[in-house]
Amino acid sequence: MTDRAVRQAVIDALASDPRIDAPQVGVAVDDGIVTLTGHVARYAAREAAEAAARRVCGVRGVVVQVAVRLPAAQRPRDEDLARRADLILRWTMTLPPDAIRVKAREGWITLTGTVAGPSQKSEAQAAMATIPGLLGLINLIDVA
Repeated sequence: MTDRAVRQAVIDALASDPRIDAPQVGVAVDDGIVTLTGHVARYAAREAAEAAARRVCGVRGVVVQVAVRLPAAQRPRDEDLARRADLILRWTMTLPPDAIRVKAREGWITLTGTVAGPSQKSEAQAAMATIPGLLGLINLIDVA
């Protein structure tokens, strides 16, 4: 598949996902490596854009340079982000209690700790995408 065809397929995949404001996301392809640029209003949209690009046949890799931009009035305090993240982790029944620690800084959340399997690590990461106002996530959770 040519880079041009891959680019168009990624653009179509972004446009078909209602979670993504596709016109805000630029797509470039070089030798099957897709670079996504631009900005979105929610972290979940950034994650959805990456997932949509990865699903396209012919994509060998994805570089995500999509920023989450929120108006200053909509940005939650780091304390609120950390509190929300901690509550979500506690409510997630399949995660061991107190196994994951949360740190919030400048709108980003960092997860640390140890879980039993890769599915728990992925579940913790996916749960964070639901937090309103999250600008980014660093998942440093270890798998035992």
